[in-house]
Amino acid sequence: MLERKAPPTFDVIVEIQDWYHVTVHNDVSSVVDAMLLGRLVSAQVRTRGDDGTVQVREGVPQRPESDRHPPARTTATPLPRSAAVGG
Repeated sequence: MLERKAPPTFDVIVEIQDWYHVTVHNDVSSVVDAMLLGRLVSAQVRTRGDDGTVQVREGVPQRPESDRHPPARTTATPLPRSAAVGG
């Protein structure tokens, strides 16, 4: 799929990276369009420190989601003969 079918439902995307890091995308339309084309997008990254303060970094380049998480490889594992149905 290389284009959006409709306008975005939400105004902002917040990606929860872990308990202390989130990535905020403020312009959903342009972010989705850029990601569909495989382009880098710029985002705001927020990090919470141990003391509870939040550090905000603007314009952090982000790779498209498909580049960050390559598809998992799956391999078929044969069942032991004792677990096979009728065997």
